[in-house]
Amino acid sequence: MEKNPERFFSQQMKTIFDVSQAKILIGSFLSSSQINCTAAQLREILTVNENVIGYFTYVEAFEQMCKDGMTQTDAQGHVKLTDTGRQLVSELESMVPRSLRDRALISGEEYMQDKKNKRDIRVELVSQGEDLGAQCECCDSGRTLMRMVLWNREREISDHERSLMNSDPSRLYCLVMDYILGKMPPDEDFAGQTDLEKRLTAAAREKAEKAQTQNSCEIKYPPRGMIVSCKCSCCQKVLMELDVGAPDKEQAQFIAKRLENDMSLYKNIVECVLKNRI
Repeated sequence: MEKNPERFFSQQMKTIFDVSQAKILIGSFLSSSQINCTAAQLREILTVNENVIGYFTYVEAFEQMCKDGMTQTDAQGHVKLTDTGRQLVSELESMVPRSLRDRALISGEEYMQDKKNKRDIRVELVSQGEDLGAQCECCDSGRTLMRMVLWNREREISDHERSLMNSDPSRLYCLVMDYILGKMPPDEDFAGQTDLEKRLTAAAREKAEKAQTQNSCEIKYPPRGMIVSCKCSCCQKVLMELDVGAPDKEQAQFIAKRLENDMSLYKNIVECVLKNRI
């Protein structure tokens, strides 16, 4: 085993290219991380997401670990350390700098969070007759947190609203919930927007300010939680659909009453979308 592992790192200590050190880091990650991951996910976490280990180095190191009985795969396909692997890691872990071990753990957390976001958050354009809708749907382990659709006849505006929703869907969800609970969206100007973005933002804002909407709400009871479903209509044309998850009947009734009686709901939800920029 190499006595001076530091020589295998760049000055910034970014990536391992030594097989022996890679084996220790892989084992350290499996020992310290709370994440259950398959072999393919483990490879992506350590070679792609933060490039902690060089790809070919990783492949050779992981193959040696499997051959030497350091790892095994459980019934769910997750890679685990064997008793032999855990013993070797406990003895040799300190030979890999703490900074790299921490980066590997952070990479794993970011990778799994990104996977979860892709499962639980969806932003897309939907259609209904001649109308296009910018839709944002946020879920948590199959339970709906929020689903919002803003309907338009103008594709440019729908594309613009979809882009803003997609800028940071989690932040948008927080902005909407803050508003529902009584907090107005933050003030924000056009700084950083292109001329086209400014024009589309102004058009969406003007449409929302002119619309004389009426709201209709109902409480739905899916298998998990409750959903307050609200529609904002103007002259019998639906401009917005908003579904908000609630943990219990009392909260659902509060949200339903709040949305149904809010004549500025559509305008202010559009404002939440227009201000969802990073």
